[in-house]
Amino acid sequence: MKSEDNKIAPDKTAVFGEIVAIIERSRESAFRAVNRELISMYWEIGKYISEKAKNEGWGKSVVSEFSGFVQKHYVGIKGFSPQNIWRMKQFYETYSENEKLSTVSREISWSNNVLIMMAAKTDEEREFYLLLPTYEIAPYGGGAKFRNGDTIMARITPCLENGKTAFVNFLDDGEVGYGSTEFIVWRAREDVTDSDYVYYLSQSPEIRDVAIKSMV
Repeated sequence: MKSEDNKIAPDKTAVFGEIVAIIERSRESAFRAVNRELISMYWEIGKYISEKAKNEGWGKSVVSEFSGFVQKHYVGIKGFSPQNIWRMKQFYETYSENEKLSTVSREISWSNNVLIMMAAKTDEEREFYLLLPTYEIAPYGGGAKFRNGDTIMARITPCLENGKTAFVNFLDDGEVGYGSTEFIVWRAREDVTDSDYVYYLSQSPEIRDVAIKSMV
């Protein structure tokens, strides 16, 4: 077959581009739908665990047992470490009395939800982060990547001044999270320092004051 046969005629490029746009819109819609179902599942599990903890005294040992049961029943499943199950409980308890935020929280990724729960202490702060346009649910295409052991510092001036910093320890083994470009990611260098030192260093006045002054 001649190589010319594989070339796309210029008048077809625009037409094919429109088809690609249809595919991308469908892919994004599917991704959003899957994400909403995942967050809804975590909500229901969190509600169940919360009620069991309140009414029947469920604690760490029972949750660890439940985690092992799920991972044995669904071999290779992600997201059901004991720590993440406790996050589901926290997620439900954080938004159970705020219908508006509980609805919005289903539109962002689980890793971003966990970051917000760690960084924000009031409903006003949570709403601010939840409604940030940079929290777009889509396959990774940019933004700050982070993994367990990293420290994330808010880049937005008011949050930076208020000391909004989080230590990442909620991801599964080998999992990489990503989020807004409004985060600065700090990472320890192997054989030089450790993750705890970097976290505490990021909160020191010497570091934070310089960062605040550099904001525009």
